[in-house]
Amino acid sequence: MPEEARKKRYEWLDVLKFMGMLEIYIAHMGTVSGKLLPLMFVFNVQLFFFMSGLFYRPPQKGQLSGYLVDKVCGILVPYFLFSFIIMGLSFIRHDFELSKFKDYANFIFIGHRNATAGSALWFLNCYFVVVVLYTLVMVLVRNKYLALLVSFALFEVQYPLLGLLHLNSEAVIFNFDSAIGYLVFFSIGHCFADLFKREWDFKTAQGKGVILLRAVALAMLALVYFKGNTYLTEKLPVLEFARIGEFLQILLLIEANVFLAKCLTWVPYIQQLGRDSLILCGCEDSTRVLVNDFISIFGLSIVIQTPLASVLCALLYLVVCGKIYGTLARRYFPILVGKWRPGQPVLQRKNDTAHRFTEI
Repeated sequence: MPEEARKKRYEWLDVLKFMGMLEIYIAHMGTVSGKLLPLMFVFNVQLFFFMSGLFYRPPQKGQLSGYLVDKVCGILVPYFLFSFIIMGLSFIRHDFELSKFKDYANFIFIGHRNATAGSALWFLNCYFVVVVLYTLVMVLVRNKYLALLVSFALFEVQYPLLGLLHLNSEAVIFNFDSAIGYLVFFSIGHCFADLFKREWDFKTAQGKGVILLRAVALAMLALVYFKGNTYLTEKLPVLEFARIGEFLQILLLIEANVFLAKCLTWVPYIQQLGRDSLILCGCEDSTRVLVNDFISIFGLSIVIQTPLASVLCALLYLVVCGKIYGTLARRYFPILVGKWRPGQPVLQRKNDTAHRFTEI
């Protein structure tokens, strides 16, 4: 494929990462976000698994162990480092006693979404589980479309399986209970990556079909925002069968986000922030703590009273996070952005050009 087309793909993907992180930050603002809150929780996590699947490459034969080590270094190592950062800030901020360390250790090493050291950190360990699980499925079936069928089957049996196993959700290490439901969206990204990356000629019948799909996707976005995520299945109860309505709704919302991202590729700064998505995920809570406490030095506080204010505040946190953590990590701490591998220096000196971190 021509270099220009490949570059353009990466541009919209960076914008999509930015949008996904902004949506997560808004959702974490709580009920003050109004109708945005339930809308964000319908699809934003699935969106990130879908994006990850777009560029998934299974390990070559005989290289599974090396591949898994690579994922440990690229995903789990940053997860633990981000967790220790927020733990340290929390101990200083709240003047915790040593006895509190046990609670935080459980938060970090179990890492469940309902009991975690940081709001978004659970995603990283869940992402690790999804990648490993999908890789094992691919090794067994050796076909991405068969892997998609297996993933969809796990999506369908997710809740009955958890009920059968009588799992206490907060004791499920690394969110395995959630991972088996998200696996299918990772698989969809892998299976249909070429279709999503493709530049369509809208004069053709296929291109006109894409236009129609995007119109339906935007309509679904508006419907869920104004009417809620259960409105469709309430009007069409047949869609409740096998979670079909939920599944189609999420896919359309993902497509709506992809389309909007492709419309915003003309903003370079958004692309830059999107390239720091791992940092934006791992340092969300740290940024909130630093910004809020810094402002409090001057006797001020951030008060969010409207959904618009929640969006603006989320943007503030996002920009500060990218500027502080993102800049420091790119220059000095490649281990925080998943680029460290065994045998490489953990820290990078400013004038060290031999191991200069290259953005992707």
